Amino acid sequence: MTRGTAVLAALALTACGGGIDVKSDYDPSAVQAMNSYKTYSWATAKRDQTVSTLNAQRIIDAVDNALKSKGFTKQASGGDFQVAFIATTAQQTDYSTTNDYYGYGWGRWYGGGGMSTSRTTAYNWTQGTLVLDIVDGKSNQMVYRATEQAEVDQDLSPAERQTRLNSGALKMLEKFPPK
Repeated sequence: MTRGTAVLAALALTACGGGIDVKSDYDPSAVQAMNSYKTYSWATAKRDQTVSTLNAQRIIDAVDNALKSKGFTKQASGGDFQVAFIATTAQQTDYSTTNDYYGYGWGRWYGGGGMSTSRTTAYNWTQGTLVLDIVDGKSNQMVYRATEQAEVDQDLSPAERQTRLNSGALKMLEKFPPK
């Protein structure tokens, strides 16, 4: 699996529920401007090179669909706001320890005895992060940021990836524009 596929798969988990973390932040002084936005364009800045062009297009399509569902119109350039994304992955390890105790414990008529064992298991996984930035078209200042983190699912088909990306983009843009 390429790094770009891993990033895409991480975002694609959004429709699954557990383990998904979406956060958003915005500039309170820009709420009035954000509520007047009608059009958008994609930022022309160089995008994250770790994402393949196929997966970058899937992310762009998902965000385009989410913004269209909110009534925004895409323009080639010069929109009321610009959209950009960054995608990354990181290896994570979780540890789980279980304790087993065999025997009998302390009591009034008997002493303690028995045996205890502990078992620690390591679970290695890949965490994907997608950051979506919205920049005001006039001031060129960031006005909204949504970040999504999830465990990478390496077994998704292309259709499942796109479906889940669409759901993830909707979730990331759920609070945009802020009221």
